[in-house]
Amino acid sequence: MVSLTLKDIPPDLHRRLRERAATTGRSLNKEILACLELVTAPCRLKVPEYLSRVERCRDGMDFEVTLNEIQDAIEDGRP
Repeated sequence: MVSLTLKDIPPDLHRRLRERAATTGRSLNKEILACLELVTAPCRLKVPEYLSRVERCRDGMDFEVTLNEIQDAIEDGRP
């Protein structure tokens, strides 16, 4: 196993980590590892969840883009 030393941890962050560790019943070290795993794990959404997120984003837009506009942008080299 690799060891890592963290320096200059802000007091508020340290407090929140200790509180989370106490809430989850983990040691501070295990809580930090769990947090790191969570933020570095690849996000794999199932298709229904992905489509639901897309739908929510689209509902918040007050304009529409046509397929022709998308194709023109691609042909012009715009991502």
